[in-house]
Amino acid sequence: MGGFADKDQIMFNIHDLVYDSQHNTEFETGWEAMLQRFSLHHDEWLVVMYNERHRWVPCYLKPYFWAGMSTTQRSESINAFFDEYVHSKTSLKQFVDQYGRALRKKVENEFQADGLSLTKMIPCVTSFAIEKQVQGVYTIAKFKEFQTQLVDQLYCYVIPMMDGKTYEVKENRVINGFDKSWTFMVEYDISTSKGMCSCHLFEFRGILCRHFLMVALRYQVKVLPDSYILPRWRRDIKRAYTRVKINYDGWITTVEQERFDKLCTTFETLANTIADDPEKCKNVMVWLERQLEQHKPAPPCHSSICGVLTPLPVPESSVHAEVPQQIYNPKSAKRKGAPKKKSFEGASGKGKIQVKAKCAQ
Repeated sequence: MGGFADKDQIMFNIHDLVYDSQHNTEFETGWEAMLQRFSLHHDEWLVVMYNERHRWVPCYLKPYFWAGMSTTQRSESINAFFDEYVHSKTSLKQFVDQYGRALRKKVENEFQADGLSLTKMIPCVTSFAIEKQVQGVYTIAKFKEFQTQLVDQLYCYVIPMMDGKTYEVKENRVINGFDKSWTFMVEYDISTSKGMCSCHLFEFRGILCRHFLMVALRYQVKVLPDSYILPRWRRDIKRAYTRVKINYDGWITTVEQERFDKLCTTFETLANTIADDPEKCKNVMVWLERQLEQHKPAPPCHSSICGVLTPLPVPESSVHAEVPQQIYNPKSAKRKGAPKKKSFEGASGKGKIQVKAKCAQ
């Protein structure tokens, strides 16, 4: 783009198209208008970028769940993950050693965050019942994200449409000294308290957006539907991956992980034994499905619905976690036998220093 006199204006247009377009058609129409305005139809770089638009333009990615992470953020997060452990001159052996330390630190931070969510409660910033509901369910990090969306309603206002199910939400902000405004369309069903916003924040990050919340609170919604509280963000959920054995430098092996390993080993042995026999496989599958049905876990209870916020149990993994052994100097003990002689005692150690005075002649 360096050969164009209007380079800055072109990049400004591309930035607005990428981050302000809510729909695919809006982006494509704006892109074509930009090419016409600056005569860019034959620019090879722009042609390649446009052909790959479904891989990097947010409006193509937002309808799908990415936990809020874009392609560039994924690479940046990996780089940041290893920043403290490797550099450009790190050897292969050093990388392998540091990789284990980095993973160990990651696991340690996750256990600390889980423990904090189990023992700490962030205060509400509003008196809305839905915030109280989410406070007792979400982890600390996700509850803060929800609070941000709840507070950001201050920048929005709702315009009901004629059909009674669609709402136009306008958002106004001042960014870098300039007024910016956006328009979002929210489809909302009053009977089910469910809907969808054109910003696709919930589909993309799993957190309800301020536009949807504003429409829901317009109808004094007290409880959010269960479908809007994803299990992955809950503080009381039992995450299956925590049962997988993590053993970097022998740092942690829990009782629960040992049981999980034994079950996996037994199931693997059984599968290898009967894999070639269709009848045996069928019988074992029937038995396993019956066991799964009998041991199906009870669904978690929303604290706000139950009316009482019960203390959450400390996971067994945090009780039985092993810590690396630290080697200290042995404790000193009194020696047997006579004590050390003082330096002013004689070589024999029996008598005091004797001074012989010579008589003056």
